[in-house]
Amino acid sequence: MSCKYLAHWKLPKHNFYPISMVCAVDNDQHSTTVIVASTEQVMSLSLTSIKRVQHEGKVFTHCDVELDEPIRELKKTKLNQVFLTSADGQFMVYDAGKQMFVQIDKCNRILHVEPGPEKDQLIVVRRLPGVTTMVLEVIEIAEGCTSFETVKSCELLIESIDSTARLSLKSLIVNEVNEQFLGNFLGFSKLTVGDQVLLVAANNSLYWLQEQGNGESDLISVRF
Repeated sequence: MSCKYLAHWKLPKHNFYPISMVCAVDNDQHSTTVIVASTEQVMSLSLTSIKRVQHEGKVFTHCDVELDEPIRELKKTKLNQVFLTSADGQFMVYDAGKQMFVQIDKCNRILHVEPGPEKDQLIVVRRLPGVTTMVLEVIEIAEGCTSFETVKSCELLIESIDSTARLSLKSLIVNEVNEQFLGNFLGFSKLTVGDQVLLVAANNSLYWLQEQGNGESDLISVRF
């Protein structure tokens, strides 16, 4: 394996220490945007090609971000929408035209976020206002990225879990290749092609979100 050193694609600040990076592709504009974040700043670089000869003088530029707490991480959906979360749970989306992040209305107290099963969906874990309860939600980002709709929600009733817990989320779609394996892995559960399997790892334990016929969901512990 080899790599190419692009001397002029450098971050302009000497005190910039990256913690997260995403790459978003805009097929309509035939462009790629690379976004890099530190705990306090966000830099972006937009390109129409990765060939060095066409972008010899390109440098990362600063993105406007208004946050009261340090930046936690960057994430993106399958539609290449880029999102940012802060230490206090603020949730923002990147506006490529203005090269800045704007906050999504009423979407806050976010503890963890991952891409969802559909192109415009995200899986989030957030703290409910006024209580210590945490919920896992699949949300759908509306056109324009200024609002969202909750597709499904489940209270996280996990022992000893709090806002400092290390969480990991993974969404899988059952297909003909993994149908038998996932069924056996999840305690010989009956799965069909097209089903969504949502896994949650917390405090060194693994759970999966099992949907019931009444529209409710149960958090089931996976035993090894």
